[in-house]
Amino acid sequence: MDTTMVGQVMEPPHETVAAAESVETVRRRLTAETLRALAVAAGGRLVGVVCWDDLERIAPADHARLTAADVMRREVPPVHPDTTLGAALALVPDVNLDPVPVTDATGRLVGEVPRAALVVAGPRLAAADAPEATPEPDEAGRVLNIVAGMHVVGRGGDRIGTVDGVVEDSEGRITHLDVKHGLLHHTTRLPIGLVARVADDTVVLEADHDDIDRLPHL
Repeated sequence: MDTTMVGQVMEPPHETVAAAESVETVRRRLTAETLRALAVAAGGRLVGVVCWDDLERIAPADHARLTAADVMRREVPPVHPDTTLGAALALVPDVNLDPVPVTDATGRLVGEVPRAALVVAGPRLAAADAPEATPEPDEAGRVLNIVAGMHVVGRGGDRIGTVDGVVEDSEGRITHLDVKHGLLHHTTRLPIGLVARVADDTVVLEADHDDIDRLPHL
């Protein structure tokens, strides 16, 4: 069993969101920092989290009127520096909570951990809903369920980009995946052999940023 603690891999928290900030402002910040969620803090203590997925459900006309306090999730799973990565993944099954805020025993925000780090180093929980159809195995005999929009991370857990699409052969087996990455959102086609595994909504590669950057763009 993996006994790595969250405190060993967590990062300093991004600048937090004030409860009074408008949804419009929070959306801009999430977009600029390419995050799925931002912590809401008051006096250094975590009071909630605003997730992009929740903001997408709000009508544009309400973006300036509503605040972070109106839309934030107040019940945030307690992840502490001494929580194991596997336990953290079990506590936070929601893929939209990324990065995952880390607090001390008093509720003070002390850091955050990218969800990719939990997926790479922690045990994967069994999916609650089994897929209706089983994908065809690839040439190595693996069953890979990869779809557009999934996160792509390197072998060390570093974020690379997102899946833009997949290429299948005549038998429905995935042979390549197109990955959108970088500040300019280049798309690179990767052979399926570079995929180490698929966990949750994340594709883990046997490659890193430098490897991907050396490949030609589409």
